[in-house]
Amino acid sequence: MTMRGLMSLFAALAALTLGRPAAAEALTYNFWLNAPERYPVTHLVMYARGAGQDDVFLSPVTLQPSGTFQLTHQVGFDAERALVLGITERDKDDRWDIVMFTNGAFAASSLNRSYSEVFSASSPGYLSHGVLPVKMQEAHAGDAVSLEAVTAFLRGTPTDAYFDPHAGFSIIQFSIVQPPIGGVPEPVTLALIGLGLVGIAPRQRRRAERTTSAEAA
Repeated sequence: MTMRGLMSLFAALAALTLGRPAAAEALTYNFWLNAPERYPVTHLVMYARGAGQDDVFLSPVTLQPSGTFQLTHQVGFDAERALVLGITERDKDDRWDIVMFTNGAFAASSLNRSYSEVFSASSPGYLSHGVLPVKMQEAHAGDAVSLEAVTAFLRGTPTDAYFDPHAGFSIIQFSIVQPPIGGVPEPVTLALIGLGLVGIAPRQRRRAERTTSAEAA
């Protein structure tokens, strides 16, 4: 091959390499859930970030009040951090409670703290407990402005709230509770209502690897 031919080949290979998108990754979350008011968790918003990229997925899945479940989020990069939001109805009134998949340490430190203590109003993209569920519902209905608002909230969430998408996580619920007489109702982290089952996915991967090895043999 001539020198010109070699240079053309190298240029073509370089173009292919630079133009190749990041490998897609399927983030799979296995978990148990026990919603205290026995209403489903709906309008799920799944967020992942890594390698200077992020992705928001509006999952159509409805989680029943209790049981073991699986959610999947397909992203086009190596995800390093994740958050999942959902909402659930209440018996007491027509307001919505917020459900959040977060890391265990953040969940433990948030219990019995008010929403405004956990999420500062000065944080970029802040949405109050009353506004966030509305924006999530509007985003699911196709409203692009609401989707941008929810995405900004997720990006501005304290970094210690994110969980490793390849490890464990906790699920907490922010609920309106009645204060002493004369006070103003304020949402607090009501309870730990679920946990990620980190042992399931590795076993599934090992089974898949064994199957692939057997087929190759």
